Amino acid sequence: MENSILASVGKFLQPIFTPLGFGSQLTSVGWVFAVAAITGLIAKENVIATFGSLALCLGAMLSDAQLEEGVDQVVYLISATGITVSGLISFIAFNMLTIPCFAAVAAAKGEIGREKFKWTLLFWVVSSYLVSAIVYTVGEFVWPIAIWIALIALATMGIVLYNRYMTKKEKEKRLLAARK
Repeated sequence: MENSILASVGKFLQPIFTPLGFGSQLTSVGWVFAVAAITGLIAKENVIATFGSLALCLGAMLSDAQLEEGVDQVVYLISATGITVSGLISFIAFNMLTIPCFAAVAAAKGEIGREKFKWTLLFWVVSSYLVSAIVYTVGEFVWPIAIWIALIALATMGIVLYNRYMTKKEKEKRLLAARK
């Protein structure tokens, strides 16, 4: 599988996706994300089919691993690439925002004309690339900080609400004591 034409194309295109989290920073099997992104241009469902096919090929090469067919092999393939959660979310964002399937592209070209169509294609590619880069960067470097800020905010809110509740109870006790 590593010496196939598909792997060669994936390895060639892989550096383009490095700022998006699914490029050169991955292991030697990381080219599968580049291939899946390219096959997704034909039809979005091809992304899943590509992962399934490549995972089955990788699973066949790993005879010592006890993997069931299907989902376990795809999970193994993705974990073997070394991709992070923010890289996976970036991959999803890229595939959802980039050029839709060829049929939708042909329909758009027929509707808007040739001159505007070039700008539409450029918009699709640039916007998906930028959004995915932002998603990866924010996810990779800000999530730990954001989680800590959220936990501190929740703890502070809990303390404030507890103090308000206890203050109300003390006021009620004082009122009851004053009435007696």
